[in-house]
Amino acid sequence: MSGMFLSVEVDSANFMIPRGIALLSKGPLAKHQDIHQICTFFRQRGIASLLLEGTAEAYFVNAMQSASAYVMELRRTPDEAKVTSFSRPLQDAMSIGDWYTAQEIARLSRTTWNPDYEYEDDFLYIRFWHHLLLNASTTEIEATLARYQEVIGVHADVRLDVCRGLYEPDEGGFDTALRALLNERKAKVDDLVGRTVIPEEQGSWIQHFALEGVALLKLAERRGLHPGPGYLHCPDIVRSESPFVHDPNAWMQVDYIPRRK
Repeated sequence: MSGMFLSVEVDSANFMIPRGIALLSKGPLAKHQDIHQICTFFRQRGIASLLLEGTAEAYFVNAMQSASAYVMELRRTPDEAKVTSFSRPLQDAMSIGDWYTAQEIARLSRTTWNPDYEYEDDFLYIRFWHHLLLNASTTEIEATLARYQEVIGVHADVRLDVCRGLYEPDEGGFDTALRALLNERKAKVDDLVGRTVIPEEQGSWIQHFALEGVALLKLAERRGLHPGPGYLHCPDIVRSESPFVHDPNAWMQVDYIPRRK
């Protein structure tokens, strides 16, 4: 990992975040996909700062800013423009244990598959998360898992194994599935960086932090599981509780200073 690249990525995010805030402040974005780019700038700054400094506070703040910006934009976006599986802002909220914001995102998200922008199994995977976050009925959850199985057919899908481990709940099954998911993620991201599909500068923070993994670990703990330490690219330092109070307007200030609990 290159400290130089991480510093560049923090500086780049600091350059772009004020522009994103200005766009959001003017009203609904021209394209819903634009909110994901704005959230990425917050995420980039938070993860790069975490890896560069070895402390979690900047990560907690930037994840709050990303998730709060996303909620604000979701509220003014028509359902037909939403894509449920574009879930990284949801993962930002979950990764810091901000369940209020995670539940808001689940409530405001589209409840049907958007075939123009996502695969159905990707939609079902995140829709299952929504069910757990919103305490959906057993009937709803099992229908979603059954449809997921139907969509993938006989093919193995480690994400479905993760879902089953969370739903039952099955601590050993979840642990095995999550570790396999994290290994799959590493192989895919390393390949993308190796082929420069992901530039080396971006790879400096994307390669070494598994946002989805951290979000799943927090969700597992919420479900009563007790996953241990040492999950690949899921730093234990961010698995602690965020020391900051949720603020729905955190996205509005570039250098936001949160109130402590």
